[in-house]
Amino acid sequence: MKLYIKSMIDCKIHELAVWLESRISKDKKRSPKQKAKVTYAIEITIAELSKLAILVILFTVTGNAVKFIILFSLLLFTRSFMGGFHAKTYLGCLCMSLLFFGAGIWAVPYMRISRIFSGIAFVVYIIFVIIIAPVQSPNRPKRTVKWRLVQKLAATVFSTVSYIIITIAAPEYILALLYVFYFQLTGALVVLIRRRFVR
Repeated sequence: MKLYIKSMIDCKIHELAVWLESRISKDKKRSPKQKAKVTYAIEITIAELSKLAILVILFTVTGNAVKFIILFSLLLFTRSFMGGFHAKTYLGCLCMSLLFFGAGIWAVPYMRISRIFSGIAFVVYIIFVIIIAPVQSPNRPKRTVKWRLVQKLAATVFSTVSYIIITIAAPEYILALLYVFYFQLTGALVVLIRRRFVR
């Protein structure tokens, strides 16, 4: 039953994307490949905006809008450069998002970490970034070596600058930053492990 519900939601989003593409391309001559690209872009936009709206409403109602915005901002930039795990369905992605933000908002603030350990954790993370970033989904087009080096450099610089700024200006958020880093790193490692051992 759950698989049917997931398929139904994804199919409805796809149907809406196809309809919108047909309206947009009504007076334009596009090849089937171009239409497929536009449809995919619309589909992703609908899915991401609707999930974001659900999360914003949920965490605003529960009085955690500021914490959500902080975590979302950190994740947005980290994920953009690092890459990583992508759920295959709408509900799968929504559940992962709820797990990530829920734990980050309601569990992480009650944890404590020493400055020395946070420094060690950050260095370990940066080493992984240098070695594996960026991690692309198998469904995404392959990129050039130059593009990958730029992404790797961007991920390293952004992570380092974020860590320094938060350590100096807002040390109470250092654990939240490390949480974002390691959640994203875990997703990236899952992708690499599945790519290596699951055929």
